[in-house]
Amino acid sequence: MKWGILLVTTGDREVSMLTALDSIAKYHPAAGVTAVLQGYAPDSPVYKHPQIVDSLSYPEGIGPHSARIAALPRMIGDGYDAIVNLDDDMELVAETDLRPSVLRSQVKGIGLVGNNWRRTPEMLAKVKPQRVFKNQAIIPTGGGLAYSRSTAEVILDGPDLDYLFDDSEWSLRAYLSGLENQRYQGSLAVHRIMGPGGRHGWVNKRKRALSDARYIKPRILKDIPGRASENRYGIPVSRDLTSEARAVHRRNRANL
Repeated sequence: MKWGILLVTTGDREVSMLTALDSIAKYHPAAGVTAVLQGYAPDSPVYKHPQIVDSLSYPEGIGPHSARIAALPRMIGDGYDAIVNLDDDMELVAETDLRPSVLRSQVKGIGLVGNNWRRTPEMLAKVKPQRVFKNQAIIPTGGGLAYSRSTAEVILDGPDLDYLFDDSEWSLRAYLSGLENQRYQGSLAVHRIMGPGGRHGWVNKRKRALSDARYIKPRILKDIPGRASENRYGIPVSRDLTSEARAVHRRNRANL
């Protein structure tokens, strides 16, 4: 089975991107990286990193959803059976093993398979990995998000909008199709979320798209420091799914 990593990044995250690539080379050297580079200088050392097997480049940020959507057809065309989404502020460690989630993604009826994570090595050290899979409708990128080629085609079947929460939108598309999303608790990675740069600057440029409110109830927050007022929404979680979303999921799952 051929599997690889899809890694989107922005030019203000060059250092953390190199850290992510070095960690992949150390802990999952057989997993080639397809990188989507946004706003990188032409002479950036990222372009020459040996872990990258294919890349797309854009002069400025196009957003995480659109960046990944741009790369998926190429990866499908290159014969990947499974793909794992990582972020450029992640670092794989000795406790990271993406292979169980990759294998799980190939099971009939399974959609996205997330992996566990913590924000710092110190926080990660307090977690005991458990080699279990648990159903979770809305899955964050977290410690890596694995999915099959057929699930990628489900994702591609939806619109390409500049979604505020791309992983929630992907989870919703898989869920509505009848697939069961899961989280694997046996793999751990460091994911330094909420750091400077990356999607944060992109979010603040203008109002971004939300998932269909028929299926996910948006939660408006009073204030998020540094975020434009029109994008002050809470990150969707499974309990935000509407009764209509759950009904569509059950109906389509019965027909798989």
